Amino acid sequence: MAIRILLGGRGQRTTLSLAARHADACNLFGDAVTIRTKVAALPSHCERHGREPAAVEVTHLSTAVAAATRREPAADVARLSGDPVVGRAGAA
Repeated sequence: MAIRILLGGRGQRTTLSLAARHADACNLFGDAVTIRTKVAALPSHCERHGREPAAVEVTHLSTAVAAATRREPAADVARLSGDPVVGRAGAA
């Protein structure tokens, strides 16, 4: 039985290129738009390295914050996102 390789990272060029060349799966970081962009770029990296895009499984690392109301986790979301605007009154 072969050991499966999961490669994780933030960068589109290096992470996806290494995953396309060596990995069975890649774990991506970022918001939905960033992940869609990276997933769309993966096939070209795979083709460059002579692999089928379907050979590289994609996973997504994210953080979930749970609370009884939407206001409760606002400070945690702002802290975790590094965005001081998140969680302010009227912010989405």
